[in-house]
Amino acid sequence: TKQFLHLVTRFLAPATAREMERDGSLDPANYVVVQDNGADVTLFIFSGVAALFAGLPAFEFRKLLSKTDRAFNLVFLRDIHRTYYTCTPDGQPDGLAFYQRVVEEQKAALGARHNVGIGASGGAAAALYYGVLCGFDHVIAFSPVSDPSPYIRFGRRLHAIFDAKKAFTDPRAYLETLALMFVVAPWLMRRLRRAHPDGQWPDLMAPYREASERPLTTLVYGDNCLPDIEHARLFAPYPEARHRPVRSNRHTCTLDLKARGELDALLLREIEAGLAECAAAKERA
Repeated sequence: TKQFLHLVTRFLAPATAREMERDGSLDPANYVVVQDNGADVTLFIFSGVAALFAGLPAFEFRKLLSKTDRAFNLVFLRDIHRTYYTCTPDGQPDGLAFYQRVVEEQKAALGARHNVGIGASGGAAAALYYGVLCGFDHVIAFSPVSDPSPYIRFGRRLHAIFDAKKAFTDPRAYLETLALMFVVAPWLMRRLRRAHPDGQWPDLMAPYREASERPLTTLVYGDNCLPDIEHARLFAPYPEARHRPVRSNRHTCTLDLKARGELDALLLREIEAGLAECAAAKERA
């Protein structure tokens, strides 16, 4: 069964599978790439487990953003060790503070009036975390996950196995969910335990929960992906959160959006909507 699910992961999420197989072979020097276009808007784009940025490699993100007349500064941040940014690029356990310094330095150097964090899955959790601590104006979070442990709970796994409707109507999403719960999430848990032998790693949602001021938050997730729907409900108490469920059965809803040709327009639309809403809020203040 384990070998079968590994094969499924390789088929359904080849980028994730490649990173799992490489397991720490990313060059630590490639943790940040900055593109200064002299713009008044900076996008901080956080990689997820597959070292991709919101489901896209860096060059595709640049291509996507070139379709608008508005210029953006781009800061790509990569979670080299795939431990939710809790490890530095050279493997030390103070990664969250390290990346916070990097984000603050780049934010100050670029000097934009509007700063946006973007990410998917673990990258979305990082965007929310630094969005609060570094004073972003807006965060666009695709299917945020701040801790893989809920994905390996017995009840959730049981529901995934016996989700007959998904198995028959969208077998690809069904198999992807099983791979996520039985391969990817346990792999992430092993990485976190190896990085934090005491079993205690930071809660990336804590700053968001405890903050008195939060960035405007756009949550994009599959409208038929139960784990992501449940996670989105955690944002119900926060008026800053805007829910944008999209047609998808998958955790990787960005791939469905991309396949339908909708990802580019959605992302650019949300960036522009955030600019307008933040500008209106500043005028009211």
